[in-house]
Amino acid sequence: MSDPATVLLRQVVLAFLAARRPAVYEANRIATRINALNLLDAPTDEGAVLRELTLLARSDLALVDMLPNPLGPDVVWGITDAGVKRWFQDGRMAT
Repeated sequence: MSDPATVLLRQVVLAFLAARRPAVYEANRIATRINALNLLDAPTDEGAVLRELTLLARSDLALVDMLPNPLGPDVVWGITDAGVKRWFQDGRMAT
């Protein structure tokens, strides 16, 4: 079972991507924007965001997609239709 802070981060990451669909972002950019918006009780980092993105991308969830970044060596992340549906079901958290 996940701790409440991890669950909240997962919801914030999903909400961040859903509100900006169809845009895609690198994990470090997502962490930077979440911190700038003060959406969590404590700052997050790229590693924590990347762990949540990886979990959300699992084949049994498929809430986000990992895509090659055409502008660089990193990957970018975007939300899937299933991710948007989950965001709506979870109450459409605003970011």
